[in-house]
Amino acid sequence: MSTLNVFDAYGFIRSDLTDAELSSVIPSERKVLFSLLEAHNEVKATEEATVTGEADKRKAMTALDRAKAAYELAKPKWTAHDEWRRTVARLPQEPPDPAVEKKAASALKVVVAAEQHLAACVAAITPALTKRQEARAIYAKRLIEWSKLDTRPKNVGDLIKERSRVETAQKLKNIAEGLPADYVADSVSTVGPSHLDRVRSGAGKGGSINHGYSTNKMRGANVADIAAMQARRVPSER
Repeated sequence: MSTLNVFDAYGFIRSDLTDAELSSVIPSERKVLFSLLEAHNEVKATEEATVTGEADKRKAMTALDRAKAAYELAKPKWTAHDEWRRTVARLPQEPPDPAVEKKAASALKVVVAAEQHLAACVAAITPALTKRQEARAIYAKRLIEWSKLDTRPKNVGDLIKERSRVETAQKLKNIAEGLPADYVADSVSTVGPSHLDRVRSGAGKGGSINHGYSTNKMRGANVADIAAMQARRVPSER
């Protein structure tokens, strides 16, 4: 079972895997690992292609919106007065301005071209999205295959089990060496001044009012000193 960590702090495949790290994996597991790395690279390639296609699609949509807005400004305006002349006064309609009609026709051609370009972008991105989905499915499958060989913790429960195993090994080692089970090298007692000392020092008068309480003479003592003191006691005093 492999102990190589191929993931970074964000859960992605590391980009700094060295040849020495890859060589540390046994051949039977190396095949699964290389398949995972290959699938990861394929996903990255499809993601980049999709990002490019989606960017082109957004640009085409923006161009179409602008073309439609330009066409709305260019085409002849039908006002309320024009409607009155036609329906109420029944006056003959004035012929449209040729310059305005020409400008509107030109703007309409731009709209048609923008719609065709957008349709082409949508058609081009559809296969890329399908390919990305397929690549993700393969990558997920190979992740599952590698997780069966990866012995590193994968969730909170695994982390708790791993920590429990390490602590148990530390305790057994301490007991074998004649030290307290909870002994940790270079650790210092965390018991500091009592709350009464803090109250007294906060009053600005200094000194200690720790009367009637344990003076904690081992305050700040190294755990090794505590172990030595306990070793000098007889079993009934421990």
